[in-house]
Amino acid sequence: METKFDLAKAANLTPRQADCIELVRRGLTAKQIAHQLGISHRTVEQHIATVMDILQVNNRLAAVARLQEIEREHEGTSPKFMLDPNAELVDFSNAFIQAPPLRTSAKSALSQSILPPLGGSRNDAPKVRRMIWMVRIAAVATMLSCLVFLTVLGLSDMAEFANS
Repeated sequence: METKFDLAKAANLTPRQADCIELVRRGLTAKQIAHQLGISHRTVEQHIATVMDILQVNNRLAAVARLQEIEREHEGTSPKFMLDPNAELVDFSNAFIQAPPLRTSAKSALSQSILPPLGGSRNDAPKVRRMIWMVRIAAVATMLSCLVFLTVLGLSDMAEFANS
């Protein structure tokens, strides 16, 4: 028989993340979830943010919709990340916000992860990914400035040698 967290494993979630998102699915706030699980509401918010990052969605509703999509893909199995199998679930299938599809090609994932996207669209990347992009851009800028400095230094040495 399958265990309680099989669907969570399919979505690469920890059991605690699965518990938090399941309670979000039932409509509880972070403080209500924290009270029920006996943890800090900030910890709950962090678990939910991590789930949203893993599922590549922008909000809680989209995360729940994406989990329901994963659930439907594994049809024939009951929800495995529920705390109470008899609990009533909120149906988000008709929600106006749709979870974005997962990236399918390795090329698109690679091009989106190395540097930030260019253009006028809003950057909804997680904070960690934006920080990585900033560090990469700073490193490239530093290398380019070193290249320019060494080129100027080399040209001045060549000019000095030619004048001697």
